[in-house]
Amino acid sequence: MFEPNHALKELEMRYAISSSVKAQSNYIKLRINAVCCGDTMGYMYFFTPRRCESTQKIMYANKGQALIAADKSFTERGAKLWVYKCDYCGSWHLTHSNPAIRKYCDMRSRFETTKPKSRKRGYKPRLR
Repeated sequence: MFEPNHALKELEMRYAISSSVKAQSNYIKLRINAVCCGDTMGYMYFFTPRRCESTQKIMYANKGQALIAADKSFTERGAKLWVYKCDYCGSWHLTHSNPAIRKYCDMRSRFETTKPKSRKRGYKPRLR
């Protein structure tokens, strides 16, 4: 049966037995090369994404990457996310609120959304 950490154990046995500095430096070079080439050799690699300075949200380079992340979030957590382009950094972000509705609300003024009311204290409109 194949063991995922087999190559790492083999390297450790090969280079850790000899205590010479040359063998240890070769082992370090092999580990660096393995990590740079994408082979983590059984170790977990945590990717820390870049974040926008103004909103502290994850920055996506293009709309496609952001849409893939939104779909992944929906399948994993059931959270529906929308994609929008940031005005500050120019990259793409995810949000829980629909940006189309938010932009529409921002365009209307505060006074247009509510009915005019009397400023008299205790004013109650008539019931018809």
